[in-house]
Parts: sequence; structure tokens; C-alpha cells
Amino acid sequence: MAGRTDDIASLRKWQDRIRREMTISAKQTPGEFHINPKTLSSLAPAIGAADKTHPTLETTMKRDKDVKEVVALLETTKLTPLEKSARPRTVAEEIGWYAAEAEKPPFKAVHALSEEVKYAQVYYETFHCGPFGKTQPVAR
Repeated sequence: MAGRTDDIASLRKWQDRIRREMTISAKQTPGEFHINPKTLSSLAPAIGAADKTHPTLETTMKRDKDVKEVVALLETTKLTPLEKSARPRTVAEEIGWYAAEAEKPPFKAVHALSEEVKYAQVYYETFHCGPFGKTQPVAR
């Protein structure tokens, strides 16, 4: 009987958590977007006035600074995730993070060219058994 009440209690906790998440997500969803025609009409004279003004040195420098910031921001979009951050930020990035290492050929051991390995290779080719085997070599 104790196990049954534990199951019911855990289900109630789960239901409460789902309800809380649903209320939080309902509060975060934005409503419909409406344009107020009264505030829209007040923008028309300001737009026309902007065309008639002569740019000053300050506004030109501010515009150039803004353009440089936007260009710098757009340049970061060309970078790969490996160049942007030191660690993966999402699970999808984590999966592909070490893809370049997986494409590399396997590491070749340094001892493959050592004298001991060459000796063992010649010994095996000659006697058809390893130099460290317990059987007696047979020349063929």
C-alpha cells in the first residue's frame, strides 16, 4: 500500500510542475501586434524633416561608427562555432565539436619504425613465429 501512495504523490508533483510551467509559458507568450494609426501619423512629418536636414560632422561620425559596429557584428556571423567560443554551447554543437579530429587519420605509433620492431618483423618472416614465442622456430 505504501508503494501505491508514493506513485500517486509523484504523479501529483508532476502535474503541479506541468501546471506551473504552462502558466509561466502562457505569461511569456506575446499578444497580437496592433498598429495605432494615431501614433503612426505623427511619424510622417519627422520622416520628411530628416530628409531636409544637412548632416553635421557629429551625425556623420555617429553614422560611420554605427555602420562599423554593424559590419563587425555581421563579420562574426561568418565565423564557425569553434572560432566563436572555446566550448560548445548547445548539444548539437557538442556532437559536431570534435568532427575535425574524427576526420584525421589514426595516429601511427612511433615505435613502428624502431629497430626492435624491424627485428621482430624479419624474425617472423623468416621463422613464421614471433621472437618471444615459446615454440621452437622452424625455418621454411
